[in-house]
Amino acid sequence: MKKNYKLLFLLFLVLILGFLTYQFLTKNEKAFDGNDTEFAVKDTQKIDVIFIADREGRNFKFQKQTDGTWIVNDSWKASNFMMNDVLLNTISRLEVKSTVPKSMRDFVIKNLATKGIKVELYSGGTKFKTFYVGGTTEDDLGTYFIIENAENPYILHIIGLNGFLTSRFQISKSSFIDRTYFDSKKNDIQNLKVIYPSDSLQSFEIVQNNEEFEVLGLKADSLKIQQYLAFYSETNLEAFIDDNTKILDSLT
Repeated sequence: MKKNYKLLFLLFLVLILGFLTYQFLTKNEKAFDGNDTEFAVKDTQKIDVIFIADREGRNFKFQKQTDGTWIVNDSWKASNFMMNDVLLNTISRLEVKSTVPKSMRDFVIKNLATKGIKVELYSGGTKFKTFYVGGTTEDDLGTYFIIENAENPYILHIIGLNGFLTSRFQISKSSFIDRTYFDSKKNDIQNLKVIYPSDSLQSFEIVQNNEEFEVLGLKADSLKIQQYLAFYSETNLEAFIDDNTKILDSLT
């Protein structure tokens, strides 16, 4: 009889522990449920406008074009790499890492309100998500986020990425503008003139006639002409110097 009582008692303990474990796990799962944790947009194809604003007064509106490219602030073409591999990729992979400790909650909310980066996402002309991006955690492995009108902030990360995410939403013209300088396919070039102001004898002009190219006034190797024209396809800038007045004045 004593053995049976011991077995029943052990079984009772196992059931109690199992119930408590279930309650704990369920509580944690519920903490990550709801709209206030839905930061990621897995299907980024539906996003056609992204508006990003920081507390320093800088605003950037990215608009998707019919050909899949993006235009920024109605004026300049955005880099496909920065849009697709950085910004949209980040938005699609956002994951909640943990809640913010209660002791830090008020501080994080205040920081997000005063220094956070605002991100608005639109689809078909309708805004469907707004969140704020804050600073990094002490270990630099998490970033503070909050959904607009939500009560609680969260610590987010990207699985497999050891680093914070704030910099991916800090937009500047020099980092997001498309750096393609020449993108002319060889057979699309009808006329190409190169002028050296200080040495006019070195200037030349290449003309296309029924997909045949010639250098006006000179006999030139046709293969070298083809190779030279190929330089004008997919030629990119290395960097922008629009914020360096001394260099600009010197170049001018």
